[in-house]
Amino acid sequence: MNEFERLTTQLNDRDIWVSSDAAEELEKYGERAVEALVEAVVTGKNAYVKRSSKFVLTRIGKAALKPMVEKLKHEDAGVRANAARFLGPFNDEEAIEALEECLNDGHKAVRYAAEQSLFCIRGEPFDSFGLNTGPNERKLYQLLRQQYEERKKGLQN
Repeated sequence: MNEFERLTTQLNDRDIWVSSDAAEELEKYGERAVEALVEAVVTGKNAYVKRSSKFVLTRIGKAALKPMVEKLKHEDAGVRANAARFLGPFNDEEAIEALEECLNDGHKAVRYAAEQSLFCIRGEPFDSFGLNTGPNERKLYQLLRQQYEERKKGLQN
């Protein structure tokens, strides 16, 4: 098993450090890692790996947009809702049309997530909508990222 395969497998590890570290390490693979990271965001059971994967995808950029928009058509409402939640903070106007279609989804959580993301993309206040991507989450992520870097240095020594 090569490093890339090992890291994508570790995204599903029960240990939050292992799975979050894997998401961070996958960033160096850029677009090649998008599919695995998108899957971790929309179907992952671990909130930490979802958060790490989300931020890594945001840093990778536009390559993550199309696969995430495709997840809006998934049969599972939870997957659709997670994809819709991601697209707001990604803040790309190309997602607007797909999110507007989600406003007619048969599942309330998908409609709500799409509405929140549309508020975000259009620059309207969204913290009051509980999107979990406001300044507090960014601070938490920065602290987790710092711990990750410190832990990584400690393992190398």
